[in-house]
Amino acid sequence: MKNRAFWFFPAFVGLLLFAVIVGDVVEYVRMRAAYESSEQLFSARGATRLKSSSSWQDFDFKEGWSVAERQGRWAIGPTAGLTVQVKAPAARTLLFDCRPYHDPTIKERQTITVAINGDIIEIVELRIGLAVYSVEIPEGTLQAGSNDVTLMFAYHRPPEKSGKAGLRRSLSVFFRSMSLVGPETV
Repeated sequence: MKNRAFWFFPAFVGLLLFAVIVGDVVEYVRMRAAYESSEQLFSARGATRLKSSSSWQDFDFKEGWSVAERQGRWAIGPTAGLTVQVKAPAARTLLFDCRPYHDPTIKERQTITVAINGDIIEIVELRIGLAVYSVEIPEGTLQAGSNDVTLMFAYHRPPEKSGKAGLRRSLSVFFRSMSLVGPETV
C-alpha cells in the first residue's frame, strides 16, 4: 500500500507539470503564428535601423540598446527608446518577442511600461523565458510623423553582480524581434 502512494504522488506531479508546459507551448505557438503573420517592421537581429517592407514606417533605436547580437538585442539600463514614423494615425498593435534578464536573486517580476509620446499605454508583466507579448495602441495615440516609444523596466542588473565576471552592462530585457501591426495606410 505504501508503494502505491509513493509512486502515485511523483507521477501526479509529473503529469501536472507536463500539462502546464504543454499549455504554455500551445499559447506560445498561437502567439508566434499571430506574430509571424503580421508585417515585421524591425528585427532586433539587424542593424540599428531597418525599414519596413511596406515603407510606411521606420523604427530607429535611440538610447538604452546594446549592439545587435546574433539572435537579438538587449535593452540595457532602466529605459530604452525607439522612434517610429507613421504616415497616418490609426489604432495598432505593438508585438514583441522577448525574455527578461533572469537573476535568481531578484524576487521582483520584470515589467515593461510602454509609453508612446509620453503617455503610458500599458504595463506588461513578463514571464521567465522567451514569449511573444502584445500591446494594443488605441486610435489617436500615434500621430502622423515621428512618434517616441519608451520602454521602462522594473529592474536592470549587470550579470557580474550575479557572479558572471566581465559582463558589466546592465541588462533589462532581451528582444528577439518587434513589430507594429495595424491597418495599411497610404
